Amino acid sequence: MGWLLVPSIIGAGIGLYIIILNEINSTIVPFYSLFMLLWSTLFMEKWKNRESELRFSWDMHRYQ
Repeated sequence: MGWLLVPSIIGAGIGLYIIILNEINSTIVPFYSLFMLLWSTLFMEKWKNRESELRFSWDMHRYQ
């Protein structure tokens, strides 16, 4: 849950910023896209690591 909290708060803040200023072509959006690209990469690597830990602890590493 902690991993999803950060981008949701930032995304909601940017959404409010765009709504308040009524500026759809905001300069913040490309930076948020770059942040989401990096965040999703880190999230997937953490997920693969956690999956590997659970597979080993549940003794499922011998199965495909």
